[in-house]
Amino acid sequence: MKKTVLITAALGTFVIGGGAGAGVIDGLNMDTVVTDPPVYEHGETYYSTIYTEAITDDADPKPSTNGLISWEEDDTLAPGLQVVNDDDVNGSNCIMTSGTNPSDGSIKQCSDPFKSSKRFKLKNTANAPLDLTFNVVDGPLTTYKMLQKLTDVTGLRWSGFTIELGFMSGDGFVPSKEYDGLGFSDTQGNFFTSPVTTYESKDDIFNM
Repeated sequence: MKKTVLITAALGTFVIGGGAGAGVIDGLNMDTVVTDPPVYEHGETYYSTIYTEAITDDADPKPSTNGLISWEEDDTLAPGLQVVNDDDVNGSNCIMTSGTNPSDGSIKQCSDPFKSSKRFKLKNTANAPLDLTFNVVDGPLTTYKMLQKLTDVTGLRWSGFTIELGFMSGDGFVPSKEYDGLGFSDTQGNFFTSPVTTYESKDDIFNM
C-alpha cells in the first residue's frame, strides 16, 4: 500500500515506520513538482518547482509556489533529488541529490566521499511553509539521513525555522502525532516524537 509522508522545511535525518504502517520511502511524490524539461546544458542551473497544490494539465493559473529544488547540470542531474535505499556500500538510506559520482560515474550513494555533491539544494522563495512530499510503502522501521542545503531566498532574514513531519490526506497536511511512526533521531540513536530544539540536539547532527 502506497502512502505519502510530508516533511516541511526539512533537513537532517528522520525515522519512519511503526504505527504509520509504512516504513520505506519509495521516492519523491511529483504531484506538486514540475521539473524544467530537457534538453539540459552542462554547467547551467535548472529547477524542480514545488507548488502548494497538485498540478493538473488544465490548471490556469497554476497554484502558488514557496520554493524549489535546484541543480547545476554536471554530476548532479534532474530532478535534483533522489531517495537511496540500501546504499550499495554500507547499506544506509538517505535523501540526497540525484546524479552520478564524479569519480567513477556510478549512481550517487549516501556513502560517496566528502565533497562529491551529495546535498540536494532546497530554496525557500516565499515566507511560507515549503513542503516536500514522499511516497512511502509498507516496510520495517527505517532511518534516513537528509543530505540537504536549505537556502533562504525570500529577501527577508529568517530569525529561525521549524522542521515538521506529517502526512498528506484529502484534507491536506496532517502534523505527525506521538506514536504514529514518524520521528526525528540524532546520531546517538535517540528517537524524538515531540518537538525538539537545537538545545537538546546540536543542529549539525540533528536527524529526521
